[in-house]
Amino acid sequence: MQLQSIRETREPITATNAAETRVRVQRRKTCEPPKRRSTTKSRPCGAVVVQFRTPYEEQLAIKSNRFKNGLGTLKKNLLGFLNKRDVAEEKKADLQYLTKLHRGDRICPLEDIVPSPIIDDYRTKCEFTIGFDLDGKRAVGFLLGLYKDGVTTVLPPTDCKNVPAAAKFVATTLQDFIQTSELAVYDRVSKEGFWRLLQVRSHTTGDVLVIVQVNPANVSDDVKKATLDSLSELFQKTGKVTTFLVQESSEKHNGFIEGAPMKVWFGDGVIYEELLGLRFRISPTAFFQVNTEATNGLYGRVRQWCQNPAPFPTDESEAKEDEVAAVPESKKNIVLLDLCCGTGTIGLTMAPEVKKVIGVEMVAEAVEDAKFNANLQNCKNVTYICSKVEDAMKEVFSKHVKEGDEVVAVLDPPRAGVHSAVIQAVRACKGINRVVFVSCDFEAAMSNFIDLCRPNSKKFQGRPFRPIRSIPFDLFPHTPHCEFVMELARKSFE
Repeated sequence: MQLQSIRETREPITATNAAETRVRVQRRKTCEPPKRRSTTKSRPCGAVVVQFRTPYEEQLAIKSNRFKNGLGTLKKNLLGFLNKRDVAEEKKADLQYLTKLHRGDRICPLEDIVPSPIIDDYRTKCEFTIGFDLDGKRAVGFLLGLYKDGVTTVLPPTDCKNVPAAAKFVATTLQDFIQTSELAVYDRVSKEGFWRLLQVRSHTTGDVLVIVQVNPANVSDDVKKATLDSLSELFQKTGKVTTFLVQESSEKHNGFIEGAPMKVWFGDGVIYEELLGLRFRISPTAFFQVNTEATNGLYGRVRQWCQNPAPFPTDESEAKEDEVAAVPESKKNIVLLDLCCGTGTIGLTMAPEVKKVIGVEMVAEAVEDAKFNANLQNCKNVTYICSKVEDAMKEVFSKHVKEGDEVVAVLDPPRAGVHSAVIQAVRACKGINRVVFVSCDFEAAMSNFIDLCRPNSKKFQGRPFRPIRSIPFDLFPHTPHCEFVMELARKSFE
């Protein structure tokens, strides 16, 4: 596979430079290695980390400009509502601050992009395809382009700058093993073959989790067990793999199947990571940021903004470009509403600094992981609700929020943002007047930001929010991707 996460592809690696290395092949009906035309062996670096030739300072400048443009897009979209005839004048009142912005003024201050503390070997999670290289030999690595374009060639991750040594070692070890295996490599055209995918999770704790996906079709249980036993023994002998799991899949879809059973061959089947002084258990399919060092800074800033709200701009003192007013001392009555909380990472890193954390998540397995991690940290001020956000609001405010509490909602959704129903629920809730939104793709989630800030309507009820301040964090050096944090606020309901 191309390097990507299981859950909603939060940090996908796209092959935008794959044209120079793309190898097209005819569709085949067998599992034999295809005949390929002669071509120069090109490193997959350009297909996986598309900015690897660009100096890091230039990468940061490019990303920073994208966010400046993104804020301009948000401003333009919101200004459009002021010109719509079907929007009542009284509903436009909350957007009048936009009319006081001059051409070129940003809708809110944008702080300087925060660089990653490490720019190479940072990915804690890597997924690899098992296929054939340019010479028709079995290989474990990255596709040199998109399968839909006919690309089936795989090259090792040897020169990929964001892949750590542990992942490269496991990929090489598996590649050596399958080159002598009697079982075939999976063919994505004929849908036959045994060896499919590899995932490696290697964290700062030294733990290394390995998952191999195989296709059990037409392979006897005895042969399958003997083969995987041999591979398991090999991984154990290296002394570098903490736990080894196997997932079986005969699906046509080429990817790890979230929720599908995995058999643990050795180890405990999970991995641990430390973040902001806390220890987290990560299950094989659970989402966790792939750059731990940079995530410490990202979550640290989110925690700071939750505790220390920026002053709401007034008509007399509008927010100026590149200027953030001084903030008051930390508040002690903050109730953090961690929406779409997953395994609870953000909420738990902030639990020691707030009065209470309430996590809402609709995936039951993720809620169980969150509860386990809360117990691991001995957090007593954390509650989890397994529910859709829109269905949980009544319980949140009737059972968990007391008079005098200030609720701050944190949203850290997948790449495409949250469902519009979540935005509707946040806007309609009178108890939420501040939101800290963490986006890994500002452009893809633009509709969420627009819907939070657009005028009141039948669909989006409640007073609109206003962007207060923003800052990018680079968690993905050598790629176009970057995390973005925005604080939004609105005046309290009267």
